[in-house]
Amino acid sequence: MAAASVAICLATYNPPLPEFERQVESLRTQTHDDWVCIINDDASETDFAAYLDGLALRDQRFQVARNAHNRGFYYNFERCLQRVPEDVRFVALADQDDYWYADKLESLLAAFDKETLLAYSDMRIVDGDGRTLSATYWRHRNNNCTELDELLVANTVTGAASMFRRELLARVLPFPARIGDAFHDHWIACVALSMGKLAYIDRPLYDYYQHGDSVIGHCDFEKRDFPARLKRLASALPKLARPRVLKQRFLHWRNASLAVHQYECLRIESICRSILDRCPIGDAGKRRSLGLYGRGLVSMLRLLVLHVRFALRGATTDDAELRLAAGYLMHTLDPLVLRFHRPRRGASSN
Repeated sequence: MAAASVAICLATYNPPLPEFERQVESLRTQTHDDWVCIINDDASETDFAAYLDGLALRDQRFQVARNAHNRGFYYNFERCLQRVPEDVRFVALADQDDYWYADKLESLLAAFDKETLLAYSDMRIVDGDGRTLSATYWRHRNNNCTELDELLVANTVTGAASMFRRELLARVLPFPARIGDAFHDHWIACVALSMGKLAYIDRPLYDYYQHGDSVIGHCDFEKRDFPARLKRLASALPKLARPRVLKQRFLHWRNASLAVHQYECLRIESICRSILDRCPIGDAGKRRSLGLYGRGLVSMLRLLVLHVRFALRGATTDDAELRLAAGYLMHTLDPLVLRFHRPRRGASSN
């Protein structure tokens, strides 16, 4: 088979067959037809495995591989990317149950210039019957394709909306160890923006089907303006005046903040450390952003500064930078908390 210009990486695991066939048909009708689709199956049931074998026989553009054991979507996408042929120029990611518009590949390819490493688009959010839930992904969020600080704490690049240059694979593979809710698209987007430019197409290029079986759902971030924050704080203060309630709230905040440090702070530290180790970063500001994490109280203070900057710019991050700051604060101070808080014998430490 002659070399294709685009490799579509499609990770699968037991999809409902009608939804998968809908996705496959939308790939076949692409106006840019110079592609190969690598399907990496994560140890699905026998019936679906047999269907994939038949698909590869009917259309040789589909190349099927499968994992011996279930690895989960993160490592399944990693394995799929490891199978990308050397001679393709671009890589597109695909989910197993979406519907691509006919010009999706063509439009993403057209968005690249010499500095762009990754391009992505908007999407239409639909329910399981194809009814529109939202005409855009950005109903209650702001898009971001330029600010690395913001992308590190709140990803805006959805894998199925994106395409990237094949040479990026040398930097993104292997994936960092999965910590907490690590996602392949966040990792790839952070590498791309650290090294170059992202391009965004401001219109939907596919339907994202939102249903209970989705691994990654469409999420809206709550917009918190200053008056709303003051009102929330004022309603909480009377309760905090009671010592027992204050102690319970503090212990709850302590446990939550330590969990944030373990699963969120360490995840972003791993992303930043891996990028600095693997990638040539020519922009001094981006190097500073990548060096922000893993520095205890220094990281906490920098994250608070970021929060003010994000608020002034109207960025929507779901206050992730505040959670991270609290994680660093409590991780640093917790030895003192344990020293002064000694539970009574037989009492729960929670």
